[in-house]
Amino acid sequence: MNAVETVMDMLRISQLRDGSMTHDEIDSLARKVGGALGASEADIEEIVRKIESENDIRMMAGSTLMAPGWSPWLDERKAEINWDYWDRYHQLLLQKGLPVGIISRMDELTGKILGLTENPHKEGAWRRRGLVLGHVQSGKTANYIGLINKAADAGYRVIVVIAGIQEDLRRQTQARIDEGFTGYDSAQKMQTGQPVGVGNWPGVRRPFSYTNKQSDFRVALGRQAGHELASIQAPVVFVIKKNPSTLRHLIEWLRAHNTGSDGIIHDLPMLLIDDEADNASINTAKNPEEATRINTQIRQVFHLFAKACYVGYTATPFANIFIDKDVETEEHGRDLFPEDFLVSLDPPSNYMGADTFFSEQEDEERKYLRDIVDASDLLPLKHSKEFRPDELPGSLYEAIRTFLLAVTIRSLRGDGNKHASMLVNVSRFIDVQAHLREQIGEIIWCYLRDVRHYSKLPTTEAIRNSSMAALHETWKHEFSGVTEFSWADVQRELYSATVTLRVVAINGRSQDVLDYPAYEGIGLKAIAIGGFSLSRGLTLEGLCVSYFRRNSVMYDTLLQMARWFGYRPGYEDLCRLWMEPEGMGWFMHIHQAVEELRSEVQRMERSGMAPRDFGLKVRSHPESLIVTARNKMRAGKEVPHKVDLSSELIETHKVSSDRDETAANFRLLDSFVDRIAGYRVSNPEDFCCGPGNQFHHRVPVSDVLEFIEGFHVHPELLLLYQEPIREFIRKGAEDELALWDVVLCGLDGKREDNRFQLPCGVRLFKQERTGIDLSYKRWHGYAIGGRQRVSSRGIEKIGLTPEQAHEAQQENSGKSNVPDKAYRAKRERPLLMLHWIHLYELNPNAEGRKARQGRTLDPDVVAFGISFPRTSRKEPAVEYVVNKTWIESVFGATEDVDEEIGDDGSMG
Repeated sequence: MNAVETVMDMLRISQLRDGSMTHDEIDSLARKVGGALGASEADIEEIVRKIESENDIRMMAGSTLMAPGWSPWLDERKAEINWDYWDRYHQLLLQKGLPVGIISRMDELTGKILGLTENPHKEGAWRRRGLVLGHVQSGKTANYIGLINKAADAGYRVIVVIAGIQEDLRRQTQARIDEGFTGYDSAQKMQTGQPVGVGNWPGVRRPFSYTNKQSDFRVALGRQAGHELASIQAPVVFVIKKNPSTLRHLIEWLRAHNTGSDGIIHDLPMLLIDDEADNASINTAKNPEEATRINTQIRQVFHLFAKACYVGYTATPFANIFIDKDVETEEHGRDLFPEDFLVSLDPPSNYMGADTFFSEQEDEERKYLRDIVDASDLLPLKHSKEFRPDELPGSLYEAIRTFLLAVTIRSLRGDGNKHASMLVNVSRFIDVQAHLREQIGEIIWCYLRDVRHYSKLPTTEAIRNSSMAALHETWKHEFSGVTEFSWADVQRELYSATVTLRVVAINGRSQDVLDYPAYEGIGLKAIAIGGFSLSRGLTLEGLCVSYFRRNSVMYDTLLQMARWFGYRPGYEDLCRLWMEPEGMGWFMHIHQAVEELRSEVQRMERSGMAPRDFGLKVRSHPESLIVTARNKMRAGKEVPHKVDLSSELIETHKVSSDRDETAANFRLLDSFVDRIAGYRVSNPEDFCCGPGNQFHHRVPVSDVLEFIEGFHVHPELLLLYQEPIREFIRKGAEDELALWDVVLCGLDGKREDNRFQLPCGVRLFKQERTGIDLSYKRWHGYAIGGRQRVSSRGIEKIGLTPEQAHEAQQENSGKSNVPDKAYRAKRERPLLMLHWIHLYELNPNAEGRKARQGRTLDPDVVAFGISFPRTSRKEPAVEYVVNKTWIESVFGATEDVDEEIGDDGSMG
């Protein structure tokens, strides 16, 4: 550890012990300690800057739901527990540079979760089930390792971690457990194993691991260990795959060597951590008396222990909450519904999630996102495992060049010894992945060959080479003016920074591995090509460029594919994501749905509600249909579904390309606007209306229903939105939904050439949006903007009083750019938003928003959206039925697993 790292560690420890420090206190201590260790003035300034930057990172406490009747136990025992395992882990987190405030919050949160489990010293039999809802790549593993350490301190004797269905992920998790809990390299014998991580702080009994980085659990491993669980005085841990064979081996060994005469393991409290709990753990069998293999086996492991707590970790709660809370069979025991507690974690403020990548408005210059619009023929979304692309799209070449430059810039910043990764996820077939590995490997070889020969020449000579010229062009539109370095700096560093770059395929059959620990202190530079293996839990260290194109809108799974979410300290500005516009829409759509459910957890926590209440909300959420569809598609032709539109935003983000239907919608718009003219407000200053909009107040529901019922929607939206909308409005037509606000949305009025007049005489500004041609689908039409959104952020502020808008802003840390759900929470009446939209194709080769507008898509279209206020009705949900044909037409066939993964998670 060098002087800078030593000083920073001491400052972190001091702050953790004594509380946050002022700038002068940090500077004084840094100079005192740094001077003694020989740190330079530049080093001192860098230390102070980094510590203050860490101190700016914040993390909220999250929300908790628990079943009634729970008796807290941890506070009574906290003083008597020796927190030795947690103290080691806490020291490790400090050494790894985690901000002091984040460690303190993790201490609080893991204590909260531990307190929701049962007291391991409680007499008699007990079992508890809970769920922790985190974010993709947000630190869930670090959280449950913290929980494991505290559980071991409190007296839990057996820890079982089920770490996904892929061996790559299990090995990665085992390495994290070695570092953060056992403290030795599990690949070696326990007595002689090299200390790692927490093992560098001795003084506690080493936990015993029945698995290692080379091998999952097998009966032979259990025999080789030579111990019954009860004979081991230290905590024991199993890190296993979510795999039928592995689970069977564990169950057989536990039954053969550890159970009593009644077939139960007594007096060994067990904590079961189910990582990625929404994947393969769920029982999707048609008959509730039956169960899928992995679901059965997890329940069997859980019920082998008389004292046991199940804690699932997931970023998408839909599937877990769909578990039937009342199912219990003699053979399988109770199912895994988190009936006892649910904890929603908030990410730290430096987390790069969906808001970071997908919240950019359509009229803003893109910071992170890049469109893929040239891959339809070269890399078709639907292809067989025999498909072999003859050539790769230009956008992929551009992404590769961007990665080479990003690696080089990081090297110039002093991070050349850090890991750096690029993700390519364009096919679920491993044969196709293997072919792409060879193609991309050839591309990299050609670039590095030319970089080696030409990068040391003067720029004017170097860029005569086609590879150098292409890299220079990529530099100009990606990083020129964005970073602190010139092209000359980058050109000189290119070869030394990228010469060790590897191209690997990560899947169930490839021999390639991402062995980051082996490159610690050197930095592994890799382009990783894969599908499912790169979509579930596996962390790509130093990921800065992603190229993603997959035919899946099973979007509870889709969100898990977002490996680009996470933490990018010191290189956030270098991160780029290539994706099709429609895919961006799906990601933002499901993110908004999950965030709405997180908000429900907060509201329910304030009301003292339980996990089963949250389950009811999830089941009636508009986006939960996709989970129902996937789980039940095998079972029959029709899927009944209930939907609750209370406090929801609904928009017609897909429109028909049929000219007759479009013309009819314009006539309908004209007659509706003419009919409600008398409700246009004469005192717009009393409301938030926005420039260029026309606002109407307290419009009768009968007029609104006539418009909605007469509107021609795209067939994909007909069953999902329009019929439930009609029924939902009718139910509230006598009271809460009797009067409406209506806004005609437009521009700011500066462009007279974009102003048009309806036949009724109302002048309106049309909005410009990109249109995505849906002609490849069963029902033709256009997707507006590709983001599942018609309107821009902030539109739901319209109709609120200035006081209500101010309240929403204050409740969101005083920000003016608050999420629409915050405004929706203040709404007293529903808001109908009407849009006249001019669609154009995207020009992928142009820079700047206006230059990117390509061919106009005729004709112009009408779209609408509805912001529903929260209802107080006891049964707001409405039911409708969809068939299998409609489900497959809208969502496509399930293609969210690689070809070698079975439906139950087994390797094929």
